[in-house]
Amino acid sequence: MPSLSVVTKDQRYFVYIGTYSREVSADSIHICRFDPASTNLELIGSSSGLVNPAFLAVHPNRSFLYAVSDIGSDNANEGWVTSFRVDVETGLLTVLNRASSGGGGGCHLALDKTGRTLLVANYFSGSIAAIPVQDDGRLGEPISLIRHYGSSVNRARQPSPHPHAVVISPDDQFILVPDLGLDGCAT
Repeated sequence: MPSLSVVTKDQRYFVYIGTYSREVSADSIHICRFDPASTNLELIGSSSGLVNPAFLAVHPNRSFLYAVSDIGSDNANEGWVTSFRVDVETGLLTVLNRASSGGGGGCHLALDKTGRTLLVANYFSGSIAAIPVQDDGRLGEPISLIRHYGSSVNRARQPSPHPHAVVISPDDQFILVPDLGLDGCAT
């Protein structure tokens, strides 16, 4: 289960934990407050309405959070990313919008240093998408989609591409994409 934190003014942290749930109405992102002085982690709220928020990413300005929904292999061509506004005082989340992830089986997110582009790895459709982030934190539709093709030596396990992360280099110049189905890393 992925988690992310945002530092508050009093040096406590908001921690966001994405979970897999069987129903859309279930609490899918848990919101906690962590106090490093006492090491106490307190559940303060949740956000519902998402299907399996498999990975979360916080915008560089800490005002927005993004969650990719892993809706499984039955929906190999459909996936979603949801954007949220983060209340800096309470840590609670407000849904801004939802955009296509550009494929199915979304499993990882990364934002560039400017916070203007969100990258998504789509495990089941074998694709990576670039999604524009507007000034208000909302997401546009994918502006670039790269599909991987091929397979690897173990046909039973690797019949097709399965990118499972999208990592931006520290200088924001390269994107690294490990792919289980191709036994490699594309740049």
